[in-house]
Amino acid sequence: MDDLPTNKTAEMDALRALMRGGRQVRADTAGALRPEMFYHFPAVARAALRIQAQGDKPDPETVASESGAEGAVMKIAQRTTPPANGPRYARAVEEAWVQRTYFQRLSQFAGEALEGQDVKALRDEVERFALQMSRATAEGDPTPISEIVPDALEMIRKEEEAQGVPGIPTGFDKLDDLTGGWKDATLNIIAARTSQGKTALTLRTCLEAAKAGHPVLYVSLEMGRKQLTRRLIAQEAKVRGQPDSKYRPEEREKIERATERFQSLPFYIEDSGGMDAYDVMSEARRMKSSAGVELVAVDYHQNMKPLSGHDQRYEWIGESARLLKKLAKDEEIAVLLVSQVGRSAERRSNKRPQLSDLRQAGEDDADRVITIYRPEEYGITTDEMGNSTEGKAEITVAKHRNGPTGYFDLAFVEKSADFQPLESHRTTPNGTPNDHPF
Repeated sequence: MDDLPTNKTAEMDALRALMRGGRQVRADTAGALRPEMFYHFPAVARAALRIQAQGDKPDPETVASESGAEGAVMKIAQRTTPPANGPRYARAVEEAWVQRTYFQRLSQFAGEALEGQDVKALRDEVERFALQMSRATAEGDPTPISEIVPDALEMIRKEEEAQGVPGIPTGFDKLDDLTGGWKDATLNIIAARTSQGKTALTLRTCLEAAKAGHPVLYVSLEMGRKQLTRRLIAQEAKVRGQPDSKYRPEEREKIERATERFQSLPFYIEDSGGMDAYDVMSEARRMKSSAGVELVAVDYHQNMKPLSGHDQRYEWIGESARLLKKLAKDEEIAVLLVSQVGRSAERRSNKRPQLSDLRQAGEDDADRVITIYRPEEYGITTDEMGNSTEGKAEITVAKHRNGPTGYFDLAFVEKSADFQPLESHRTTPNGTPNDHPF
């Protein structure tokens, strides 16, 4: 197409810099280029960049021989632009390529829309293209550590001066002690088998975050917003979640007080069914922009809609986790991803979830993995030390990319499907599990 965005002059000058420039100029110029960025001289670019990548100098004679484009190479070599400006010419070539790529792909998307392509499939295709271009055009060279140190020291200073928890408070002091709260740019997996309290724990920690003034987006892929809100009310009011009879007057009074507190709570629930990772990313970005959301919870991972192009279950589950990790980093928010542990955990004598149970469920991309284990749900009435397990939940920070692991007990309050603190906190001085029976 004659009207495609191109920059023939920049292509010639960038290629001349590769042929005539010094070692550093050639390295800097080549580092910003790829053969597909060239519209007018693709064969010359492929040859020059290949020779440069092999550690040789792409002089005009060699490039002409390998590309078979002697006339074009001669014309390029005869230009008088200074090779030292090669990186600037390369950026101009890249800009034209980006414009051209967007023009071509968006035209394609427009044609597919006019032909009546499924809206969801089209949206996924557009989102995937946007992510690919974002990665392809990421700016900046690797940064010398000397330039990063001041920012790292400032981060340390702010954490030391912070009143209370450095990150978003989890609502549980012992979990805050181990993790420092939910921190920006982190993916945190909350994992357990069925009926262990994954949603209850996630709701409680999100509720506490919102009460502390940190806007929360709760993406529910299982329960509707009314049911979730009812559970939140039960937790906050400390009343029966599913009463077998009418609420007593004192319970109704607690409910009214709880709902009054909810009126100004920055807690948002998205319960649209059939959401995939791209849907979650779009909604989270929108809510970050409009409501300043700092914490996003996705409940739960395996209920997300499979991503198109991924036939195997483990593929789309893994890719979904990677996309949510990217969301956390790009938007500088904390993401909680509720994940169901596979049946392999129940084949063990103590039924405790392990990291290996999440090997294909995003564990590699997670900054933290927190597991829940309630032994009484399996008919186990005492622990390894002979203590009663009634009403107890073992919370384990099984993975912590930038800090200690450890475990402690919480009380699980059956009537309100809620977690509350217990006194025991069993970790060694260095933060590793103390006699943890893994």
